[in-house]
Amino acid sequence: MHRPPARPSRRIFLLVPLLLGVAACAGGPDPGEATPSHMLAHFNQVVEIRDAVVSGDVDATRPPARWLANHQFKAEEYPMPQAQEALQEMRAESRAIMAQSGIPDLAMSVGRLGAACGSCHTALHGGPHINVPAAPPTPPAGATPEAHMKQHAWASERLWEGLIGPSEGSWIVGAAALAGPALDFGPSGSAPARVLELQAKLTQLAQRAREAHGLQDRATIYGQLLETCADCHEILGTGMKH
Repeated sequence: MHRPPARPSRRIFLLVPLLLGVAACAGGPDPGEATPSHMLAHFNQVVEIRDAVVSGDVDATRPPARWLANHQFKAEEYPMPQAQEALQEMRAESRAIMAQSGIPDLAMSVGRLGAACGSCHTALHGGPHINVPAAPPTPPAGATPEAHMKQHAWASERLWEGLIGPSEGSWIVGAAALAGPALDFGPSGSAPARVLELQAKLTQLAQRAREAHGLQDRATIYGQLLETCADCHEILGTGMKH
């Protein structure tokens, strides 16, 4: 039993503006021209899964997960053993996704996929070239919940960059932005109780994100963040377009 699919046009995340950066990834000792294109292909499929999860659309995770699980790569294109190990972890996680039916499990799998990307980039001494943007303006008092959600989406994107890059700067900036003002629902009692619980969880995740350092810990936090966002969107029936 899983959540009904959300409307396709209502997703919280903007696609990461790193596609060209991923295509320009530098490999280790001459990994070959095919490596960047494969990295870009992997990245596109992982993002498809991520966006489907945050939209609560379980069925939409299947095609990209199947592609990742079955995609063949040449070992010589990923000369470092750690990179090949990360790719095998990505395949295994993708197979797990194909069997999962709940958003919590899927969200944690997305976090682990992001960590696999980061591990591979670390092994190859390459990865997307991330320029950490300035923090977004803080929503004014009384701003709509959607305005606050846009800030949360911005923070989540920085955390994603920090995970897959991996980028220490993006992770730190994202954790700080996530700890910003809570959603303003107006007069007391205007928000569903469950949303307030999720908001409290978001505050805890922001603090944990500030203290987390290893890829695995950050993957867990990111997965829990993704689950929290999906839960909140389902309750509020809201989201934002790409």
